[in-house]
Parts: sequence; structure tokens; C-alpha cells
Amino acid sequence: MQHLVRCIEYMYFQSSIPEHSDDNLFPDYGRYPAARRRFPGCLNEDIPGAKNATIDSFRDSFYRAMYRLLLAGAILARAYMAPLFPARQAGDIGFFVRWGSDYWTEDVDTYERDFYPTEADVDSIRQFPVYDFDVEDWSQIGQWRNREYETCFGPFASWIIEDGKSREQNEPQNPDDMPDWAQNQAHIGAVKELMLLLVAYDHFNSKFIDIRRGSRKGAYLRKQGNRTVSIVRFGIFQIEEITMPSAVEDMTDTKLFTRFHPALEGTEGKDIPYQFNVPYVMFFLQDKMRGFPVTILEKVAEYIHRLEKRNTWLTDG
Repeated sequence: MQHLVRCIEYMYFQSSIPEHSDDNLFPDYGRYPAARRRFPGCLNEDIPGAKNATIDSFRDSFYRAMYRLLLAGAILARAYMAPLFPARQAGDIGFFVRWGSDYWTEDVDTYERDFYPTEADVDSIRQFPVYDFDVEDWSQIGQWRNREYETCFGPFASWIIEDGKSREQNEPQNPDDMPDWAQNQAHIGAVKELMLLLVAYDHFNSKFIDIRRGSRKGAYLRKQGNRTVSIVRFGIFQIEEITMPSAVEDMTDTKLFTRFHPALEGTEGKDIPYQFNVPYVMFFLQDKMRGFPVTILEKVAEYIHRLEKRNTWLTDG
């Protein structure tokens, strides 16, 4: 797992792929910043603690956020994949065709006119709280959803909040650094950890490509000594095998290649990756929303923020 994060870190700073270069916080540097080098001046603008930040502190935050994102994928996969299992038990081929990806069996032709999810499909999938996000918090359904969120997100969110508070208590305390939005110093720590997750998610999935869809295969795939790791990517929620080069420098002009885990082949679960496509479900539901589209992590972040506000109110009140 550490080697995977090292590959992502190298791509973050060194990738020549345009969509990766645009993410680079150090666009003026042609190589990895030297140890202890200070951040560019643009990062010092009204950011608490940024003026003392170094590449070492950046790397600590970068690695921590990436590891937590990988953990979140495994923890929350059950909640996001929940609609699939009743459909599998019922043998609902129409569900697989409309909510899946490249799903095919000999019976699929029967459903060839039903590739687009119906209103009934949307109503059915919104019975699961993680997909019922376009409701008012104060409504009866919204209150039910928020109670269910406690089960889905509660343990992970509480850990993020408490760890952030603990870390902040170990930081030098300077009242002048406290922003107006912070209710107390510990609150800053919780928000920092939340923001780290959001930034990590913004960069994470762009570093991967399905080996079946790669327009050109990375040169490193032809080399000896490649390494593999099994992960559940947050937002994808399928178990995948990632192939990595032994030398991170081979990631300069390519992405990390993924495939659905080979351990599923020849088992009853071999069709799972094709029967339910979480990114497509989210895209489709967002297109139907009355408000602004959201990412999966933004909903998790919203819950974490709401939980922190509630805890702060209970503590201070």
C-alpha cells in the first residue's frame, strides 16, 4: 500500500500528463522539491499554519489523506453496494442492465429497450440512504436518512473528527491564527482532516485507468518486477488489482493500470463488477437532482461537518 501512495505522490509532482500537471502545487519546479524547502508564497495567503509548512509536513498530510481515502473505500463499500445484493438474490437482469456496466448474458436481449433507468428504478434505489441525498434535512425522509447516515458514516466520521482534534492540540497554539469560522482550536483540526480528504479525493481517481480501456499501455507493464496491490477505490467500490512499476519514476507519462480483481473469476461473484456501477448511479441521480450536483465524498464531508457542529454545540452548550 505504501508503494501505491508513493506512485501517486510521484505522479502528483512529476507527471507529464496534462490533467495531472494541472494539479501540481509546484508548477515552477522541474523536480521534486528539496527537503525542507518552503512552500511557494501563494500558499501562505491567510492559511493558518501555512507559513511554517514544509515539504515534510506536506508529505505527512498527503500520505495520511491517501491512506484514509483507501480505508474509506473499504469501509463504505458495503453501504454503496447495498442495492446490488437484493437484485442478485432476485436475479433481476433488468437491474444489472440499467445500473451496471457492460453487463451481458444470453438473456440481455430481452431487455435491449430498457437500458435507461426508469422512474421506478430511481425510486427503488433511493430507498438506500446513501442514494437518497436530494431531500430536505427537516423532512420526514430527510430525518430518516440522517439517522441511517449515523450507521453508514458515523464510526468513520467520528474517528476523523477526534483524530483531527487530537492532532490540533499538539500544534503550537496561536490565537491570531484562528480563523473567524472556527468555534475553537480543536474545531480547526477537525476541518483540516476533512479538507485533506476532499483534496485527496479530487486527485486520487484521475491517477488510474482501466487496463481494458487504456488507449496505450504503459511501458512499465512490459518490464519485469512490477508489483500489485488489492484495493477498494473510494467512489468505485469494487475490489481491484492495481499494477505498479517497481520504480516510481516510470509513472512520469502514464497512469496506474487497474482491473477487476482476478480472484473473482470463476466464482459466483465474477459478474459483480459489471452488475452495479456506482459512479454511473451517482451521475444519473445527480442529473435528476433539484439542487447542485455533489460528489460522494462531499456527502460524507457534509455528514462529518454536521457531526462536528453538533458535538461542538453539545460541548460548549
